[in-house]
Amino acid sequence: MGDVLGIDFDSRGWIRAPTCAVWLLVGFASAALFVGLLGTGGGDDRVDALRDAGARVSAATVVERPGAVREDLSEDVVRGRTARLVVAVPGGPGRLAVKGA
Repeated sequence: MGDVLGIDFDSRGWIRAPTCAVWLLVGFASAALFVGLLGTGGGDDRVDALRDAGARVSAATVVERPGAVREDLSEDVVRGRTARLVVAVPGGPGRLAVKGA
């Protein structure tokens, strides 16, 4: 390129500047996405109501084979699966059927 207005555009700094600018934009976009994901609260009032009523979180054991398995397809690609599960919680009242697990 040569000199324009006394500035040498063939220097290493001018050659690396676009790459640095792209990486700065990638870093800024990643940070904005990270902050956005952390900023979204659970927002589910049902979970808060259950917790306030004395509900506890514990591990459940699947006690029967999964039933009614459905695949979530998008353009013939499996994106996920849901099923009806029967689970038992230690110290719980008995078995519990969970749809859409």
